[in-house]
Amino acid sequence: MTSAQHIPVSALLAQSECIIRFLGSDDKTAQRLAQMGILPGTHLQIIRIAPLGGTIEVNDGQGQSFALRQQEVAAMTCEPVAMPLISGRKPWP
Repeated sequence: MTSAQHIPVSALLAQSECIIRFLGSDDKTAQRLAQMGILPGTHLQIIRIAPLGGTIEVNDGQGQSFALRQQEVAAMTCEPVAMPLISGRKPWP
């Protein structure tokens, strides 16, 4: 049995999917994410990444979409479950 690889959510590309494992050590950021319903075990899909990396749009798998700040995304670690077949970050349309 292999152990799961945990990486920062900020390392994922657009159209990737992951399961959140840790919200980060900053209590304010973790509380804000929890208030939005993003908790350890939440399945997230990265929808879009802003061209300059300011915000990332995610979908929580239950029909809710969020725009998260770069600092919030960088604090979380996740277990990737699906990656896009194309390389590179997909900018806002």
